[in-house]
Amino acid sequence: MSSGDNDQLQPIAPGQPFRLTQQRSAADVAIMKEIVRQMPELRPAVYSLIERDVHRALTTIEQVTPEQVPRKEGARAPGSSVVEFTPKAGKRR
Repeated sequence: MSSGDNDQLQPIAPGQPFRLTQQRSAADVAIMKEIVRQMPELRPAVYSLIERDVHRALTTIEQVTPEQVPRKEGARAPGSSVVEFTPKAGKRR
């Protein structure tokens, strides 16, 4: 059994083995169209990212406060839904 996302599991070598396996294999392929793992308030952001509309996704996320996100008891909640990180001086990627 293979599980993945065509946009995330790009092949290492030339070609598209994951996509070809889906298209030509005798194995059944199930395509999930409904997002179930995100809370309802954040689902529009996920759909925006699928459509590659990052600006709209971030706008949606900014409207969901950390207090709205369910957390385990004692878990730290960030001060904002969007946190900007800057690289440390002298560090390269």
